[in-house]
Amino acid sequence: MAKKTDILIIGGGPAGLVTALTAKRYYPNKHILIIKDVANGSIPCGIPYMFSSLKSPDEN
Repeated sequence: MAKKTDILIIGGGPAGLVTALTAKRYYPNKHILIIKDVANGSIPCGIPYMFSSLKSPDEN
């Protein structure tokens, strides 16, 4: 079964997560898929980058 993806991001590290957040901000109606090779979420060193990209919950 094929799934539709408008934006594909390879890598779930800090750069991939910020890229996904930025893409969602500019293209809110697009389907974004992040592919990563590890089972866990972001790397702790990426937290400062993510916080600078996040807005309030109502705006995300």
